[in-house]
Amino acid sequence: MSDVGFNTYERIKKLESVAQKMGFRLTGLGRGAPDIFILKPNDDESLPVFNKDLSLFGGNLEQTEAFLHGIEWARDYDTRLGLRTSKTRPKAEQKVRNRRLIKMIKGTADGKKDYTF
Repeated sequence: MSDVGFNTYERIKKLESVAQKMGFRLTGLGRGAPDIFILKPNDDESLPVFNKDLSLFGGNLEQTEAFLHGIEWARDYDTRLGLRTSKTRPKAEQKVRNRRLIKMIKGTADGKKDYTF
């Protein structure tokens, strides 16, 4: 990353902020690979399952942004389902499908909407 423009600098600062909010710290490999960013747990309390020196992800700027975006999406999805563990995800998703099916059936029974399978 020999030439870093202001936009790239802003992206890196935003990435650091998002990473910190999610319990990660953003580091780099240094001279050997200056374009590679490494995500590690911020401390022993933010992600207690992981050792704070463990590298959880490594990639260029775009890859690291996409990885963190995926983590945010997954956390938001689990929050919307009201999950505490991933083991209950299939059951929670099925509950949502069942609720939608019941709404759809009630809508056709009332003559309001016509759903065909």
